[in-house]
Amino acid sequence: MFDTCGGYAFQFLDDIDNPPVQLFSIGVEERDSASYCWHNKNRDSQYLFQYTLSGCGFYFDGKKEHRIPPGTAMFLRLPGDTSYYYKEGGAPWRFGYVLLRGSSVEEYYRLIISRHTELLSLSDTDAPIKKLEHIYQLSMAGKIANPFLAASLAMDFLTSLVWERSGPQPSLPFLVRQAVQIMETDFASLCGVEEVAERLRVSASHLCREFVRSLHISPLDYLTRIRLQYGANLLTQTNRRIEDIALASGFSNGNYFARVFKKSLGSSPRDFRNNSETEHHNITL
Repeated sequence: MFDTCGGYAFQFLDDIDNPPVQLFSIGVEERDSASYCWHNKNRDSQYLFQYTLSGCGFYFDGKKEHRIPPGTAMFLRLPGDTSYYYKEGGAPWRFGYVLLRGSSVEEYYRLIISRHTELLSLSDTDAPIKKLEHIYQLSMAGKIANPFLAASLAMDFLTSLVWERSGPQPSLPFLVRQAVQIMETDFASLCGVEEVAERLRVSASHLCREFVRSLHISPLDYLTRIRLQYGANLLTQTNRRIEDIALASGFSNGNYFARVFKKSLGSSPRDFRNNSETEHHNITL
């Protein structure tokens, strides 16, 4: 998906006065320099959706730094006391983005993040990402020629995002949803399930009971799967040392990463990388 980098800014933005939803720009970028850094305090009023395709970026919410690994999106209201950036040393950060404007976007924004932070976990097969890719392809082919089609596509994207975020997750207990969000966002830096429980101000045993009751998997196993998926992505998409990948994925060292990896996937990280026919989607959550 999103095979080429490029961007498109729409030229017919003044054709409709005060549009409810406006597709402002869309694109795919790849950044590998620490000079890529956006401070959002003085930016124009708009909404940014940015989805990591590969590599990793970082988001600062005004209080804490968060990783933005593959499968994670930011959905930000601009301006704001936030920033996002690339840190040198890892694989290039490749992402797709769309900027939206309009008087009605705020209502969708509130619905989308009402139960979550500004960071959202989405598969590249989920409807919002497929729709984002479709809009990007139409844009780069010059097939969005008027503001009415642009507004319709933007609205379709927003409604699919609302639907995705209000799908199966709200049926989960609030505690479990919050634990999942913490693990999916901060998996690399978490000391363990105990830290998740501490943040949520519950005991680790209570969190484990609620987690298993809702998802039929322990929070530790869930966290480990997230880390393995991220490590598998780095193995196939970068040439980084296995020790570095282990640390970046949240494991204490390369030997422990290798043991867990082989137990879960049946091959060592090195064999997994070398075997071009090996697919890592078998550890998808």
